[in-house]
This record gives sequence, C-alpha cells and structure tokens, in this order.
Amino acid sequence: MARLFNMQPIQGVVILPEGTRLYNNQPVIGVRYVEDGLFFIANQRVLGIEIVGDAAIDEGSPVIGVVVITDNRTIYNNAPVVPVSDAGFLKQDMVAVLGDSRAAQVWQDAGVSTSPFRKSATNHLPWALALSGQRLMLTGNFGKSGDRTDQIAARLDAAIASGAGRLSIIAGNNDIGQDYPTLTTSGVTAFNNIMAWVDYAWQNFKITSLVALEAGSHGWTGQKVVQVNELNQRLRNAAATRPHMDLLDLPSVFWVDGIADTTIAFKPDILLDGTHEAVLGGYQGGKLLAAALAARLPQRKAPAVNNILVNPLFATLTGGSAQAGATGAIPSGWIAARSGGSGTQSVAVSSGTPADGSSGNEIILDCTFSAAGDVLSFKQDFAAASALWVSGDSFQPAVELVVDSGAVNLCTAYLYLIAAYDSTSSVSSDLETTTSAIGPAEGYKVNLLGPRRTLPAMTAKSYLSMQINVKAAGPGTARIRIRRPVLDRVPAG
Repeated sequence: MARLFNMQPIQGVVILPEGTRLYNNQPVIGVRYVEDGLFFIANQRVLGIEIVGDAAIDEGSPVIGVVVITDNRTIYNNAPVVPVSDAGFLKQDMVAVLGDSRAAQVWQDAGVSTSPFRKSATNHLPWALALSGQRLMLTGNFGKSGDRTDQIAARLDAAIASGAGRLSIIAGNNDIGQDYPTLTTSGVTAFNNIMAWVDYAWQNFKITSLVALEAGSHGWTGQKVVQVNELNQRLRNAAATRPHMDLLDLPSVFWVDGIADTTIAFKPDILLDGTHEAVLGGYQGGKLLAAALAARLPQRKAPAVNNILVNPLFATLTGGSAQAGATGAIPSGWIAARSGGSGTQSVAVSSGTPADGSSGNEIILDCTFSAAGDVLSFKQDFAAASALWVSGDSFQPAVELVVDSGAVNLCTAYLYLIAAYDSTSSVSSDLETTTSAIGPAEGYKVNLLGPRRTLPAMTAKSYLSMQINVKAAGPGTARIRIRRPVLDRVPAG
C-alpha cells in the first residue's frame, strides 16, 4: 500500500476514467492528470496530491480529487504544492541527530559516526523511541562536544546524506555559554544559524526538522538566561509559520515550573552535570516526545524473521541456570545472575501471564540492590563453537520490558548484545548507560531495539550473549517484566 506524509495510508489512489462512480454511487472527482491552470469539477481548485502509480485503495475508500501538479506550483490562497513523491516525505521515520554534546549523548559510542550502535539512557531521543514503540530509526551521530552553531554547520551535509528524512537538532547552548559572538547577541546568532539549517534541509531536500528548545545550564547569569529566552521565543515564532519544523519543549519538563526569567532552576535528578541529561532527564524528555510520535508515526515491529533465541516465549519455565545472586525458576535456555557491582545484589525469578494478553509468558525479575552500579542480568549465551554466529552474520536484538511502579533507586533496565572475539568485541544496545544516575520511579513499558550489527572477519571467537540488564542507582528494589525477546540473525552472504 502506498503511504503519504507521516506514513498515513493513501485513501483511494487510482486512475479511473472520468465519470466513473465508486462505492455507494459516489462520483469520482478530478481523478486525472491536470495541466497547470485547470480547475476541478464545479470550479474547485486542484489540491496538489500526486498520483502514485499502481497504488491500492485502502479498505475500499472512495477516490476524491487525486491529481498531478507540477512541482513548486502554488494553489488556492497561494499555498505551495508539496509533492508526496519527494523522498523526505517517505523517510520521516529516519532521523539524523545534529548538534553539540547533547546530540552526541544520544549514543554511548564515542565520536561522530554514521553507524553508532549503542543507544543511551541519558538522552530523550532513545527514550522516546523506546516508549513509543520504536517509531523512528536513527541514521547517525552528528553531535560534537563543545561546538557552537557556526561549527555544527560543517556537519549538516553529512547528516542530510545519511539517508534521513528528518533532522533532530539540539544546539545553541555553547553559543550562549561562550558569549558567541557577544554576550547580548548569542541567542539571535544561534537562532539564525539553526534556521539556516532548517530551511536549507527543507527547501533543497524536503527534509523536516525537530528542534529542541534550549534548556540552558545550571548557574547561568541572568544575562545568559535572557539569551536563552530570546533564542526560544524566536524558535517558537519561526515554527508557527513553518510546517516543516517541529519543536520539543524540553524546558517545560526540565525546569521548575517550566519557566525561567532571570535564573534557571532544574528539577532534581534531571541533569548529570548542570547541562547534560541524566537518566531521569532523558526519560522525561522522551516521554514528552513519545506522545507526539505515537500520534504521527506507526509502531515498528520487532524483527523476528530468524529468531535464534532458545525458548523466546518462555513456554518452558524451568531448566535454565540460576547463577550467583539468582534464585527461582529459570526458563529453559536462559541464565540469571548478578554482574559486577557490590557482589551482594540479588534477583528472584518467577513467571506470569502478560496483562496485555500478548503471546507467551513473561519472566518477572524481583531485583534487590545493595549499592549504586549493581547490575543483575537475564541472558542467553552462545558458545564459541556455535554455528549460529559466524563472520559476516548480522544481528539485531529486541525485547519488551515493563517496569512496575514503585522502583527504588533503579537506574535503568537495558538491552545489551555483545559478541566477543579476537580480544575485542562488538556491541549493540538500547537504553545503556555508564552512569548510575537515578531513573523514574513511575511504571513504564518500553520496546527496546538495538541497531543491527554485522560481525567482521573473526579468527578466534569467544562468545555471543544477549542480555537484559538491570542497573541500580543505589540500594533499593525494582520489578522488571520481560516479554518476547528476539535476536534476529541474517546469515552471512
């Protein structure tokens, strides 16, 4: 089925002879190729939605006014024609992240890269994907620590070339922090540079932009706060007249009362260091964005073409291995254990029926932490001799997790796939973090999806392990429910 902007189904895109009548004897209105300057039946204006060849009618909906118009024409009230065939429309779920260190923070992988693999829990974008059902795919990391907007511009073309149909932009903090070019003009300078990217991407490639409003940094002077407000108000005004520009209002969930006049007061545990999102900041910003994504883009299904995991639906609830720190019935093929930290953390494993009626059983981890950094792991390992992982194979891990409300000092529950070989390793992860920052105490459900990763040529294999890890921010407890894990393998060749 053909689809339009934001992956909405095309309603009845077919070419029929003029005068044809459809379901319920409704007339076909203007279903034909129309030359410039022509009108619809009854002198109604052409609306500029392009015909998609050989497209199917969605659920038998009637065809109403589907025509072809030359690109860049204007229509009624001088509104521009926006052709649905442009590649940007068809890639709205592909996103390149552009900005400063806060953009780089989307990934645990270091440095600018077109193929990062470790999605971070200390950023709003991976949380938004996880909370919304993975409605976006990330094409690369184009954030760099310390960069002002004039420096970030050098990576704009690379972000566009990554295959994205949307830019996720977070920038301006370093302009204001460095008083660039002056204390009183840093806000407008950042605004002008950001808008140059937004308009360039749209006008030349039909790529839309999601721009985060600036949250600033802890301890900034009143003069810098004035520049934050200047930048944000200009961005709001610009977005109001640009359908290709959306805003993410991070200050509304990061700041006390959501406003700042002369000082910025951040809510507790939102930031790691006065500027960068902690786990709780990532979650709150992600929850804000997830609501918008859920209304506009379809949920992405977990890969399951060739799931190599043993007992992925937990049909056999016993026969697995309870290692150090673990008790209870472990499902066949799986291992539960403590992993690093204080060495005194523990997990009690049980099972249940998913409350949402989804297939299979769920595994319940009742976790008890002794200290920050404690990790408890539920995993499945593949030995070096296994033929299920060889050079050139590609893998993508996925799982649904439910975190019950009332967690005490939970940092994050995350997905982690590691292939160890030749004294090195390849990792794919989702909501991973090297910090022990506290996460949300409220309950939530996430669909985690690690980026697909292809194994290089390997001489000495060690092991392949898919893990659901639970990390602590301090002494406490948490209950985690695990549903339908997947390790999708595409064999080499």
